[in-house]
Amino acid sequence: MQNFVEISKKLLYKNSLTSVASGPNPIAPPNGIAQMDNIEVLREKLDQLRVEHRDLDGVISQMQAERSFDQLQLARLKKRKLEIKTQIASLESKLIPDIIA
Repeated sequence: MQNFVEISKKLLYKNSLTSVASGPNPIAPPNGIAQMDNIEVLREKLDQLRVEHRDLDGVISQMQAERSFDQLQLARLKKRKLEIKTQIASLESKLIPDIIA
């Protein structure tokens, strides 16, 4: 079993080179098919972020249960978890259609 420090390092740097989809692809044609593809991409990214958020929660809990742990590593994990939560909220707001009042 891997220790949680190795797992936390993987989680901290996982998807560091990828970014959250911020809008429609400028190359794709503006039709219904491209929009549906974009929605599916957003949903897949949302699912990945939720899994990563859940994994980080488990690692943070394990670290706090130990008597001695690296405070800096714990702070980084918590910061990453908060960043993921913000990305999740952003994606969820993109997936919910605007309601005109």
